[in-house]
Amino acid sequence: MKKLITSVLVALLPLIASAYEFKYQGIYYNVTEWDEVEVTYPDYGDEPYSGAIVIPERVVNAGHYFTVTSIGEFAFEDCVNVTSVVIPSTVTRIDNLAFYDCIGLSSIVIPSSVTEIGDEPFSGCYFIPENFVNNSSISDDDFGAGILGEGAVEQNDGLVISDNEVVLCRPWATSVTIPNSVTSIGSYAFEGCSSLTSVTIPKSVTSIGNYAFENCSSLASMKVENGNPVYDSRNNCNAIIETATNTLAFGCMNTVVPSSVTGIGVGAFLGATGLTSLTIPNSVTSIGINAFFKCSSLTSVNIPDGVTELASSIFSGCSSLASITIPNGVTSIGSYAFSSCPLTSIVIPESVTSISYRVFDSCKNLTSVTIPSSLNFIDVGVFLRCDNLSYNEYDNGLYLGNRDNPYLVLVKAKSKDIKTCTVHEGCKLVTEAFYGCTSLNSVSIPEGVTFIGKNAFYGCSNLSSLTIPSSITRIYGEDVFLGCSNLQYAEYDNGLYLGNSENAYLVLAKTTSTDITDFYVDGWCKIISPKAFYQCTSLTSVTIPEGVVSIEEKAFEFCSNLNSVTLPSTVAYVGTYAFANCTGFSDFTCLAEEVPETERNAFGWCETENKTLHVPGASIESYQNTYPWSNFGSIVAYYPPTFEKEVDGLWYRFETERGCATVIPSRGYEGYSGDIVIPATIEDGGMTFIVTEIDGYAFSAIGTSAGYSSGITSITIPETVWYIGDGAFADCSIPNILIKNATPPYIGYSVFSDPTYYHATLYIPNGSWYEYAFNSDWYRFINIRETTLEEEQLSMQQAYTLMDAGTFAYTVYDAVNNRISTVSVINEENPNHCWQVIEEAGERYLYNLGAKKFAVASANGTLALTDEPTAIEMGDGEDGIVFDRQEGRQWAFVSNDRMSVEDTIIDGIKSLTPTLSEGDGEWFDLSGRKLDTPQKGINIIRHADGTSRKVLVK
Repeated sequence: MKKLITSVLVALLPLIASAYEFKYQGIYYNVTEWDEVEVTYPDYGDEPYSGAIVIPERVVNAGHYFTVTSIGEFAFEDCVNVTSVVIPSTVTRIDNLAFYDCIGLSSIVIPSSVTEIGDEPFSGCYFIPENFVNNSSISDDDFGAGILGEGAVEQNDGLVISDNEVVLCRPWATSVTIPNSVTSIGSYAFEGCSSLTSVTIPKSVTSIGNYAFENCSSLASMKVENGNPVYDSRNNCNAIIETATNTLAFGCMNTVVPSSVTGIGVGAFLGATGLTSLTIPNSVTSIGINAFFKCSSLTSVNIPDGVTELASSIFSGCSSLASITIPNGVTSIGSYAFSSCPLTSIVIPESVTSISYRVFDSCKNLTSVTIPSSLNFIDVGVFLRCDNLSYNEYDNGLYLGNRDNPYLVLVKAKSKDIKTCTVHEGCKLVTEAFYGCTSLNSVSIPEGVTFIGKNAFYGCSNLSSLTIPSSITRIYGEDVFLGCSNLQYAEYDNGLYLGNSENAYLVLAKTTSTDITDFYVDGWCKIISPKAFYQCTSLTSVTIPEGVVSIEEKAFEFCSNLNSVTLPSTVAYVGTYAFANCTGFSDFTCLAEEVPETERNAFGWCETENKTLHVPGASIESYQNTYPWSNFGSIVAYYPPTFEKEVDGLWYRFETERGCATVIPSRGYEGYSGDIVIPATIEDGGMTFIVTEIDGYAFSAIGTSAGYSSGITSITIPETVWYIGDGAFADCSIPNILIKNATPPYIGYSVFSDPTYYHATLYIPNGSWYEYAFNSDWYRFINIRETTLEEEQLSMQQAYTLMDAGTFAYTVYDAVNNRISTVSVINEENPNHCWQVIEEAGERYLYNLGAKKFAVASANGTLALTDEPTAIEMGDGEDGIVFDRQEGRQWAFVSNDRMSVEDTIIDGIKSLTPTLSEGDGEWFDLSGRKLDTPQKGINIIRHADGTSRKVLVK
């Protein structure tokens, strides 16, 4: 027996280099024992398995008989034309992936003798239940097969239909008929049907899954029946178009894209190897991922100007595409977009800001690349295996760029053996340049660099000195400093930082220990590096200061007890898994008014749907519409204890806990002016604030940031205001003041200027005259008028004045009614009263609003009160309005001036001439306008020594 085994092995020696040792009746075998064999796969170029396969129990080779006991690893891999298999009862084992991707296999018999199986031997295969006969001791899951639904029926043309859905088409099908009973076509249903030449979608089909026609390389005709409510093939375009969205969902080698189409769908032409060229109309603004993946015959295609993103793998594997133009308007290029394309040169336009993973991987013909200055992000492996690409060399680095800046991107080190590198001053982005440079000990990165890429210093075990510029905004990738065991850090409060001579705490690289419980990030920090707090499971709170712009990948991953997080307003980026598995927090706060760029899984496994997000009130809607922030169960307005904000032209200081607001001086370049209406309440981000105070100097020239007078024409103060601070309206000549509070607010020192007290009309609620006229703070107002407060828009008023040695009389001219309406007199007997001219039956009476009495003029020029009305005379004077004429004098009213009325004046008013005693200087009015000569009233003089003072000119 031993001699026989030896002779058999000698006879088989010449075959050992092949994938199989012998072939018997169309099946390939390898000898495993002296009398046992396994079924295996053919060599490249040999006839593949197809049709119905019946494996015998025993086979013979060179006169020696063998028992078939196993199906070998990958034995029938990718044999898509195999339709059925019968395995004999002598087989005990089916090895790993033995029938992998045999998608045409519709029937198989597995005997009970099979007791061992490898990893998913039927992965990628689909069976109808009754046609998949297996050993009852082994579950279907162990085989990795896709078992179709119980109601699945396979037609003679290879279509498998279950519950009115095409779930599979066998790859050997050349022509199929989809019944009118079918309402949907499943994802990948026709995948790999390389012999299929045409397909017609009946009007009953209203749903087609993703990649339904992937790798249908011979498909030349695609039609949709008229009357289909969801899809159409307009203009005989040989494509399937989603009618509502005007998106070309599926195309073939003969597709003509109609000008009405606005989008090319995901995987629309995937594996259409017969497609050689395509003209895409300018109406198209989006092209989905994998749209032209593995279109190996495609030589010509245009990208319309309206497309702003080149999606992942969009042209990957287009092995005949030697040139393409990227339009100026594209902002990002997705992963593998042009991988394995025979491009020789490429110009990336200035609009592009982001280039993703392995975009040009294996573009072996690529010799020239133009990188735009607009680029902000570049991932790893973008130029992997671009063996003929030319670089610009500086010191020990190899760069790519453009004509204006050849050193824009540091792509890689000159060699792995370099010890030092000074990055070129024109560099903006550093990729995985120093990956595996184990001899490198120092690197200096200049100002201007904004981005350090993934794996940039991975494995640089001797690197001790690294200078990072203040211009940096991103440090990308979890392993950027992995293996840098000798790197020197600056330490602060359990944190290790990297930076430069001016800011050693620019980048928080990592913590000194994972056992920390709370942490204060240094106030000069700008970036929290990838994995900085990774697995700090004891960490309960972290304070992140204003100025931090980026929270990088996995920065806080697995910080399971973290319960207090507030991102500052400066944060612009939150990376992949940044807070993944941080299950301890119930509330999260982000103060950025503009939603940070955030990776989709930044809060992975945090159950954010059960947690509350606090954001600026004005930004709630933006966060609600942006994933993953929108996944928080509740998004509410965040308010600090106090904050300042402009609302409808007025600045306020808000106090969150009290729920109140104070009007404050303008934070702009000019003060307030015009008609000012202060609201009683302010709604901001879902919270109501009550306006309760007016801050000191809020409306004064002193209070404005530029020192300008406000020019306020009226002010309305709500009933909620209870306090007005010192000088709130100082230096403001306000004609009209309306206060809605029947109880006079407390006011500070010199709240109003004298011109306002003397000439303004103070409007107050009906019935509150006594409260104001005899209030120690408000009594200085000469003109106080009760009103119903129904009209807040106050009429313009003009003030007139009379003064003699012992009596002051003031009146207000009502421009609306064109008459004198109010007179006030101040003397020792009448400290402050308001008067009104009443007309009745053609007579005029002077009435005191406070005393509820009439007045009569006495001979000495004062007014006396009486219960009986006494008519008074009103006439027009030459320079003013004559109110009443007495012996030897008249009462006159002249706009905005104070004048002396002497006994000797009988018929006229004495002219006023300013007398200056202030010396030389520059003159200004209260609005800050320079005057050639001083005006009557209050002026400001600025002396040569720089001092200023107010001067009353009579």
